[in-house]
Amino acid sequence: MRVPSLGEQLQFMTVKIVTHGLQGQGSGTGFFVNFSAEEAGKSMPLLITNKHVIDNAETGTIRFNIRGGDKGVPLPDRFFDLTIGGIRNSFVYHPDANVDLAALPLASIIKHLEDLGNPPFILSAGEDYIATKADLADADVCTDIVMIGYPNGLWDQTNNKPILRRGITATSPSVPFDGKPHFLIDCACFPGSSGSPVFMYNPTGYTDRAGAHHLGTPRIKLIGVLFAGPQVTVSGQIVVLPTPTAMNFSVNSQVMMNLGFCVEAPALMYFKEHFRNWK
Repeated sequence: MRVPSLGEQLQFMTVKIVTHGLQGQGSGTGFFVNFSAEEAGKSMPLLITNKHVIDNAETGTIRFNIRGGDKGVPLPDRFFDLTIGGIRNSFVYHPDANVDLAALPLASIIKHLEDLGNPPFILSAGEDYIATKADLADADVCTDIVMIGYPNGLWDQTNNKPILRRGITATSPSVPFDGKPHFLIDCACFPGSSGSPVFMYNPTGYTDRAGAHHLGTPRIKLIGVLFAGPQVTVSGQIVVLPTPTAMNFSVNSQVMMNLGFCVEAPALMYFKEHFRNWK
């Protein structure tokens, strides 16, 4: 069996989150991370998204790929739609108002799906793939990135796969933009992209900020999570708004600028400390 490329593996790190609430139907992106737990040999699988993706939702539906075979490969055309009632209360919010992140513990959900005979196929970003402050400091201002998600709710529904978009960092990931734990990316960002993971992606090698060349050495790090984007009004005024999730659009006077605001990835470490003693 052919070993999947890094790009192919990235397709299994996200899920589409479809929400329903008083404001209608919405769509956002969630992705998987996995932290080491306090107890040896244990881990903490989590689903990460933005607070605003689920903030006004009453229910949320997530489609999982189903795992099969001795090697735990995804089964073609086998999926399971899990609907979570009161989804907002199922997530833990990051306490910093400037950090638009929320996390859902997955251990009990995985066990529930396994008990139903539908073991989910999940690829997670482990701690080694989550950028540290030092990793961000080593990234140049215009570092190549890949963002994974569901822009405008678009996805490969038949194969349950997301859309990958390429771009660059538009500001230094290690310098807090306007004094907040954010940085900008130059990438097409649309409704439904909220919660998309942003990876520093150099599959064949890279040059670090010191000018040293690392030929043939892949570099892939989760450096941030998309949460908002500047928009331009008809009058030319620039406003920064959360990337919308609602899918029932109407005509308005604001358009996206193909720039995105991202939360710095080290903020995810809050959830490791929060969940580390959970049983």
